[in-house]
Amino acid sequence: MTRLGSLVQVERWIAAGVPVIVSLAFEAGELAGAPIESSNGHLIVVRGFDPAGDVIVNDPAGRSASDVRRVYARRSLESLWLRSSGGTAYLIHPPGRSIPDTGSGSW
Repeated sequence: MTRLGSLVQVERWIAAGVPVIVSLAFEAGELAGAPIESSNGHLIVVRGFDPAGDVIVNDPAGRSASDVRRVYARRSLESLWLRSSGGTAYLIHPPGRSIPDTGSGSW
């Protein structure tokens, strides 16, 4: 567990082949396309970024396996994530895997 300062740092982990679990909270209407209206604490798995830079996630609140993959607007997700959890992220990777230099000195 660590804190990251931006989705740019998350992109570096994704490029290294490591999905990143992020913690966020949001009120009704704040996260367009979310399968739930709001949450006081929610974990999602960032798995990539689309060509526009928006965030491709697995959101466990989806109603079925086919409903888990979501794309959230980058600006919105980043703002909610940083505001609600201070950039809390869970980094789970195999021992010995090279980890990216994100410039944060967090690990």
